[in-house]
Amino acid sequence: MKEKKSIIKVALVEDNAGIRKSLERLFAEKDDIEMTRMFGDGESALAELAALAPDVVLVDINLPGKSGIDVIREAKAALPQVQFLVLTVYDDPARIFQALAAGANGYLLKRATPTELLAAI
Repeated sequence: MKEKKSIIKVALVEDNAGIRKSLERLFAEKDDIEMTRMFGDGESALAELAALAPDVVLVDINLPGKSGIDVIREAKAALPQVQFLVLTVYDDPARIFQALAAGANGYLLKRATPTELLAAI
């Protein structure tokens, strides 16, 4: 009997519609990753993440309204079991430190390959 793969539920907080669409297509090709919801801003994500119970949340740092770092800080307090990965264009040690201090579990640059992104998840 074949062992059933566990599905990793992923939510995305990203204001760039093109990036959201690209990641949606990437995850749709995988049978072990389910995109549960995509958010264009931090406030919407904070309002719904607890009900979604994702395993992983990919968060951009530069969002309209609340920053991704603030989203991680607030969401991690309510969802300590969830893994938060920063996905950003900023290759800046200060921002990396801020994100990790807020509760991020990892940090990826948007130029990461699909293979690197999937391995991180």
